[in-house]
Amino acid sequence: FGLWRRVASVFRGVNCIVFGHSHRPMTKRDNGVLFFNPGAFCGGVFSLWQKSVGILYLEKDIEPELIRVKSMST
Repeated sequence: FGLWRRVASVFRGVNCIVFGHSHRPMTKRDNGVLFFNPGAFCGGVFSLWQKSVGILYLEKDIEPELIRVKSMST
């Protein structure tokens, strides 16, 4: 799955690229750039993948965190 590579070809001179559309969570560092896809907090057709959200900590460095969201039954 090369979405992150396609995104990388568009942006130059950046430290972090946040992208989505695939609904698949991902964190990857390549050549000093953080690629971050927080996934999806939705169900339906995307219920094949676990729900997730993402947080980026912007301190001295950029640190990503993916949080898996558990479904709640009522």
